[in-house]
Amino acid sequence: TLTWCEPDEDGGSPITGYWVERLDPETGKWIRCNKIPIKDTAFRVKGLANKKKYKFRVLAENLAGPGKPSKETEPILVKDPIDPPWPPGKPIVKDVAKTSAFLQWTKPEHDGGAKIESYVLELLKTGTDEWVRVADGIPSTEHFLKGLMEKQEYSFRVRAVNKAGESEPSEPSDPVLFKERLFPPSPPRWLEVINVTKNTADLKWSPPEKDGGSPITNYIVEKRDVRRKGWQTVDTTVKETKCTVTPLSEGSLYVFRVAAENAVGQSDYCEIEDSVLAKDTFTTPGPPYALAVVDVTKSHVDLKWEAPKNDGGRPILRYVIEKKEKLGTRWVKAGKTSGPDCHFKVTDVIEGTDVQFQVRAENEAGVGHPSEPTDMLTIEDAKGPPSPPLELHVTDASRRHISIAWKPPANNGGSPIIGYH
Repeated sequence: TLTWCEPDEDGGSPITGYWVERLDPETGKWIRCNKIPIKDTAFRVKGLANKKKYKFRVLAENLAGPGKPSKETEPILVKDPIDPPWPPGKPIVKDVAKTSAFLQWTKPEHDGGAKIESYVLELLKTGTDEWVRVADGIPSTEHFLKGLMEKQEYSFRVRAVNKAGESEPSEPSDPVLFKERLFPPSPPRWLEVINVTKNTADLKWSPPEKDGGSPITNYIVEKRDVRRKGWQTVDTTVKETKCTVTPLSEGSLYVFRVAAENAVGQSDYCEIEDSVLAKDTFTTPGPPYALAVVDVTKSHVDLKWEAPKNDGGRPILRYVIEKKEKLGTRWVKAGKTSGPDCHFKVTDVIEGTDVQFQVRAENEAGVGHPSEPTDMLTIEDAKGPPSPPLELHVTDASRRHISIAWKPPANNGGSPIIGYH
């Protein structure tokens, strides 16, 4: 489809139409594409050959006849609106023998707009960097490959082919050593539960004694509620010799098992001997301490405190601040911190009321016991400086030092005492 702009000059007569011409790539001659003048400034050219390049130009016409042609376009390749496919899935190598193997893969996620016609198989000899095409025209997503060298390690990759061409290569397979027929690995060993909560269990185990002649690629972890017969898959792609199993139902008994997998297949399972109860092995935190009022105004109260000496076995997540008015009978929530910071500005206050505060710490097990409460204080702006401290006296003296002590002032001026000079 071509578009263009009207000429700057019409030659003294209105434009009556346009002629579109194409340059024939074989004869080198300009050929008209429309049989009658085009009234619009756009035209869809039909009847072009696929996978050939063309140039185009336009001539305007008035009552005096056609004018000079426009500047010609760059060469345009005419082709179907399709692309090569996306790469196929990573090949899996099975039934490895001395000189042969069976390979499987998944089809591309996108076919590029045209049917996948076939696949191409390539191999890489370990220690080299040249991929060699060993089979093409493969009609399905599997292939039995023969003629490989014994005691040689290879990787494989696949390309998909459609009408537009070949895809990029797939992710290479894991390297496979070709020798006497390989086997699935023996089961993992020494499976144990190293930690349990009400909804998770941490497992660890040791690798199989024998890998079957092919490296372990992954582990398969399953769980079973002892009240049920069926096993449930937790994860089939575990790479390490540990796994956190979730979710569990609090109060239920579970058993677990793990299998290893290599390029040939899956091992038998290693199953834990005793069932495990899903419950927390930690508790709520102890009470925060040293709760103090830093500042009081008619609109807020600033508090600070120290973290509990016992976190209950899990990190402190946040703190919950509670308040109780002078005439109230119960503590109510006044706010919570966004993290484990030991300070908070309480804005849920009413001017003129008498109120006191306490703080609780929260971890994964829940909210713990409260701190010692603050003294009752009045929600108001400070009215003035405090009265003088009382009963100043010397407690100890020598040639090099003197120690003094005193009691707080009788009147704090309407705001907590924050220090002494």
